Amino acid sequence: MPRTSRSRFFRLGIYLLPFAVSTLTISAQSFPLSPDDPRVIAALDYLRTVQSDNGQIGGYIDSAWATVSIRASGQDPHAWRMPSSGLSVVDYLRRSIPQLTPNSRPTDYERNLLAISHAGENPGDFGGIDFVAKVKGFFDGEQVGRKAQLNDDFFAVISLLAAGESPFDPVIQASRSYILQNRNTDGGWSYLVGLESDIDDTAAAIMALAAIGDPADRPVIEGALEFLKVRQNLDGAFPFFGGGGEESNAASTSWAIDAIVAAGDTPLSVRWQTASGKNPVDGLLGLQMEEGSFDCYLRTPRAEALTTSYAIAALLGRPYPGIF
Repeated sequence: MPRTSRSRFFRLGIYLLPFAVSTLTISAQSFPLSPDDPRVIAALDYLRTVQSDNGQIGGYIDSAWATVSIRASGQDPHAWRMPSSGLSVVDYLRRSIPQLTPNSRPTDYERNLLAISHAGENPGDFGGIDFVAKVKGFFDGEQVGRKAQLNDDFFAVISLLAAGESPFDPVIQASRSYILQNRNTDGGWSYLVGLESDIDDTAAAIMALAAIGDPADRPVIEGALEFLKVRQNLDGAFPFFGGGGEESNAASTSWAIDAIVAAGDTPLSVRWQTASGKNPVDGLLGLQMEEGSFDCYLRTPRAEALTTSYAIAALLGRPYPGIF
């Protein structure tokens, strides 16, 4: 699996940390962008250009993330319907349920649960499946899914909260503990226990912990934010791992912005200004292509649909779990 997408398979605002939001800005740019900002419109228009007659946007995985970002923009995913077939992206997700098999990973169900919730569908019965029960069914009494894997715990928390589950739910609380126990010494996380920390998975962990809202987690979140900061590139954007001049990418930058916002900060604060005067919003917008998509190292409609979906939510200041 390409390393820039390892953690992405996968606020209701039930119980949020009392984080202070910084108001000191260092850029003339506004944040979050509004849904009618030309750069957001261009990104949404790009997604429309890659939507197929069957309703899918890019592919199966990409369609789920596109659904979340469509909702983040204030639009109804059901209205993203192809005139030729009458099928929407939500129809596509429902008709694609057979792609889930007994061998499907927890993250497959978690990603779908997040999309279903944002589509306003019933997460307890979508295509004949109770996705909340499915996600909880991977819980082994300590954590969700494979013990060696962490991103299934990040997204169990995120998707269950999006579906309306309480942050005090036993599965969510146990997953929180497992996430905290498996933080790396540098303050970040990987998608696997003990593997080198990366931007994407650290951002997902921050969003999960912030959404649970336990004030005791604040020092951990601050340490994770510092992990992100140390690895920020001069252009304001982020690489996947960081260090050594690794190239910035739009997906990792989007996830970093999401984490910053979820933690109660703004990507325009002084903390996130680089020596070149750039911030994460500058960095992400600098990776937008002429056709409206966001640069992905895999120059294909499927890959760029995924990256563009991430970027839309980030620019709108809509971190996961979401529900806007």
